[in-house]
Amino acid sequence: MSHELISPNNWITKAGGHLSRDGKIRLPIRAILLPMHHASTSIEQYKEEKDKPQTMDIVGKMQLIQNIGLNVRAADKAYFNMWSSAIIDYNINNSEVVKMFGGCKNCLKSSLSPNSLREQVSPKLKQLSDLNNTKIIHTMDSGGMIKESDIHIVFEYYDEFLSLNLMSFPEVNTLPKKKCNKCKG
Repeated sequence: MSHELISPNNWITKAGGHLSRDGKIRLPIRAILLPMHHASTSIEQYKEEKDKPQTMDIVGKMQLIQNIGLNVRAADKAYFNMWSSAIIDYNINNSEVVKMFGGCKNCLKSSLSPNSLREQVSPKLKQLSDLNNTKIIHTMDSGGMIKESDIHIVFEYYDEFLSLNLMSFPEVNTLPKKKCNKCKG
């Protein structure tokens, strides 16, 4: 008997989720499950409505786009915040590691911040995250309407986030060292 994981827009499988040989379900990191489920459900709804001409009103369309953008951002932030915290917590009291960052624990924290890790692992994800914040989230926050030409951003952001292996945190061998505000002078 063959089993498969079923999720909206097949996102769990795209994120690396699978059934192990011993029949156990292997899911992506727990913190992203709910927001990615919501984003994926909105993508399916958007596609269904898009295929039915004249049925989706502009407000409904913008609501789905905003929901996708907000939820992918929530999953992205949760993933990178967890990863950053884990690395910092593990290394913050290791004097040899702190020395590599100029002997400053705040420089270590800056170098291993969620934004630094995101930019190192996927510069495109960082760029799409910034565009999503500017063109989608902040536009809606300020009472504006998302431009039709910017809608693609949420879909690209979603796909780029899912291109990471969301089952664990990647290994980073090199990371640019960033100075904290105090050490910048």
